[in-house]
Amino acid sequence: MNRFPLRAIAPLLVVFGLAAGSWPAESAARSASPHSAPRSTTTKISSPVYVAIGASDSVGYGVPDPATQGWVPRFAAILPGHPKLVNLGVAGLTLHQAVLVDLPVALDAHPRIITVWLAVNDLMDRVPLPRYRADLHTLLQRLRTGTHARILVGNLPDLTLVPAAAARLGPNPSGTLAAWNAAIASETRAAGATLVDLSSHWHDLAAHPEFVGPDGLHPSVEGYARLARIFADAL
Repeated sequence: MNRFPLRAIAPLLVVFGLAAGSWPAESAARSASPHSAPRSTTTKISSPVYVAIGASDSVGYGVPDPATQGWVPRFAAILPGHPKLVNLGVAGLTLHQAVLVDLPVALDAHPRIITVWLAVNDLMDRVPLPRYRADLHTLLQRLRTGTHARILVGNLPDLTLVPAAAARLGPNPSGTLAAWNAAIASETRAAGATLVDLSSHWHDLAAHPEFVGPDGLHPSVEGYARLARIFADAL
């Protein structure tokens, strides 16, 4: 979706900055031995971190002010503790590229919340499902073992209701979407992550065409707001 060179990732990694932290901040006081010099105790307070891994939808492509109207900043605004946002969304990104580029950055950020919504580009690029599933397994397992984060994984909504996507789904689109969502659900469960079931909870696209933007593919302002609420409800 909306292809850009992969080198476009680099500026995004420094825009938001990275901060290690806990959610909530914790402190520990140690008692000094009566025969030792007094040891000062301090409480280190740092902002919790929310990392978003995704493509152009995570960037907020298609709305006037992506920094406030995209679903990622809207979701971040709902989270407790005013987390520091590290948005690793890059237009055109595929899951394999995210494993190579986004994963190391996400681990270094020490996040407490991670969202992963990255499947549409792979599906429309005809990435074989077994390859996608292997990359999803790698990404989620590394995030699970390398962080203490709550991980939320979005699946595929009914893309037959999205005009620009429907024409690229090929024969038996319903079967294809079901197979991909079954793989996403299985890997999400295996990683102990939370599935954000957009297939079930964003079925109102037919009744709300205003949720899709003018390009017929990306969400509108209203659509991004709806996405943020679905992720928040899952959390």
